[in-house]
Amino acid sequence: MRPQLTRSVALRALARMSCLLFALLATTSSGCGGTPDNFSILVLIENVPADSTQLVVKASLDGAAASNQLDVSNSLTRFGVRVPSSKMGSLLLSMQVLDSAKCVVAEGELTRALAAPEYQLTLNTRLNVLMPRRCPVEMVPTCSPKLFCWSSPQPQGNPIRGIWATSATDIWAVGDFGAILRYNGTSWQAIESGTTENLRAVWAGSAQDVFVVGDAGKILRSTGAAFSTMTSNTVQSLRGIWGNSATEEVWAVGLGGVLLRFDRASGTWGSIASPTTNQLNAVWGSARNRVYVAANGGTVLRYDGTNWNIEMNTNVATTDVLGIGGDGSKVVAAGTGGKIITSTAPNMWTDAPSGTTNTLSAVFGKSGTFWVVGAAGTRLRDQGAGFSMVAGDGEGGGFYGLGGVDGTDVWAGGDGGILTNYKTSWTPKPVNHRQNIRAVYGFNSKDVWAVGSVGLILHYDGKTWTQVPSGTAQDLNAIWGATSNDLWAVGNGRTILRYDGQRWSTKTLGDAILTDLHAVWGSSAGSVWIVGASSMAMEAHLINFVGAAERGLVIMSGGALPAFTTIWGASADSFWVGGGSIAVSIVPVGPQIAVRNLSGSVVQLWGTRENDIWAVGNNGHISHYNGVSWQVSSQGSTTNLKSVFGYSDRDVWAVGDSGTVLRWNGTDWARQNSLTNNHLRAVWGPSAADVWVGGELGTLLHTLK
Repeated sequence: MRPQLTRSVALRALARMSCLLFALLATTSSGCGGTPDNFSILVLIENVPADSTQLVVKASLDGAAASNQLDVSNSLTRFGVRVPSSKMGSLLLSMQVLDSAKCVVAEGELTRALAAPEYQLTLNTRLNVLMPRRCPVEMVPTCSPKLFCWSSPQPQGNPIRGIWATSATDIWAVGDFGAILRYNGTSWQAIESGTTENLRAVWAGSAQDVFVVGDAGKILRSTGAAFSTMTSNTVQSLRGIWGNSATEEVWAVGLGGVLLRFDRASGTWGSIASPTTNQLNAVWGSARNRVYVAANGGTVLRYDGTNWNIEMNTNVATTDVLGIGGDGSKVVAAGTGGKIITSTAPNMWTDAPSGTTNTLSAVFGKSGTFWVVGAAGTRLRDQGAGFSMVAGDGEGGGFYGLGGVDGTDVWAGGDGGILTNYKTSWTPKPVNHRQNIRAVYGFNSKDVWAVGSVGLILHYDGKTWTQVPSGTAQDLNAIWGATSNDLWAVGNGRTILRYDGQRWSTKTLGDAILTDLHAVWGSSAGSVWIVGASSMAMEAHLINFVGAAERGLVIMSGGALPAFTTIWGASADSFWVGGGSIAVSIVPVGPQIAVRNLSGSVVQLWGTRENDIWAVGNNGHISHYNGVSWQVSSQGSTTNLKSVFGYSDRDVWAVGDSGTVLRWNGTDWARQNSLTNNHLRAVWGPSAADVWVGGELGTLLHTLK
């Protein structure tokens, strides 16, 4: 039986509880009780689950939202509303009841027309209990297990492969190493996927019905809670997914011609006979009986609601068709060689000139506007007059994912985690530093510097990276400092910069032989050494700044000398330089110079002391110097290594191409999981628990969580 209250009892109850106020509409009374100037409403709620802990109420009057949201944690079966009587109209109350885990356990709506003189009301409503409960999707930092977090780009820097939008405030993106991101209309947040497989495509029938596919037959699903793995019954890489609606079938496609269909009634995926073994790259449709698949070998498949067939006259036999999309009347497919074809009827395809030979990877269409994106930052649009290039945001990487709400609100994603939005122009969201990081150096966990291409200098204060003006557009290759108020950075075009604690200023290089400068190191603030490439084949110059004075040291050879790319020393009395396949021991007094030929490439040197020095280089080369000789240290990889740094003779790090991170424990090199394939170029840290790694496309990874 519903509880019944007299008007006087209802008003007393209303006065005792929190009220939802339309405060942006002028009111004259301070309590929740009724006055002639207000509608005072008591709402009694039935069917509230026993384990509920919070009631959330939102209100609107004729579409205008209340200025506050009501959150109740004591009595969840009643609440009050006060509305100025001068604002008569249709009142809408939306109610949700949550449990201790913030899962929505029940919800409902109540509408009531408000009109004078009915100022004091008691309303009853019954909530709908949700089965299953709708729990929030967990937002997590994008870290690999027990190791690195993405510090830059944000929220992560792996390639984006697929995008789908259910609305302008609910957009999904997926990518490499299990990346799942969600946009809420303001910002992108990382979501735990539970996998490190590369994820290739996403489709959502609603915000509570999201499917993701990826490598090794991976299929993930969220019904409003965390993503869980579904049984796909295939190990083939799945490249595309699309569904008719939140209530009908869903299709997934992949390598080997794999066609999978999800049956909602049974909740299982089943294999469907495919008319081809060609790799299937994308699937899209506008209705249950109008579904298309883009495939390699110029193949396009079409489903008529009963059977899958090959479209016969696409005329792109030498093209791999990578993306497909459209609207209710037109289908657009795109692929390698800049090829675009369109169709308005089954088996009737025509060429659409693209004006490019770049590979085109993804298609999106809505209401007569069609977008295509691809390699080298290509973004094409057709609004009825043919495809033409749309100027972008300067991003030149590859794009692989494309989606949106309509033709004037489109998202593209690609290399380095780029996510860029078109409304009236292309704008990255969020804006990240995209320059390659070439060196990292610092003094403690709240004072870290990074330098990179096109004059990039960044400073980390323990919370955020901030770009600092450098005054140059030259690539910066190295940074070193004696104190936080005295740093040096060097780069191409004979660039030397010095920081005085306030700003970076340019320092002129007097030596005429050195060209691009590759490394800097000092034994103290008063003695700084710089090495680089030489314009003289048989001479290599080392520049020593002693205070403000510039001095030179020349290494002569009977043959060509490599460009020196690295310098490291244990003291002012003895240090090493390296490049090509040689390491050179320098004793400045004299000077004494000893050239050592190593069995592999030397890109960077680092050591703990004079008899414990490491050299890393291309093709996975690592050598160790024990004070007597250089010996190869095998680590089982041929990946190019670009930087080495450590903390002791039993804790050394090396990084390189394709996301390679290696760690030496005193006996062996072990590969660490960086969860990226971005090329890495720098490693440094103030302690073994606080390591920074930098690389291409603005990559900055951090171990300290």
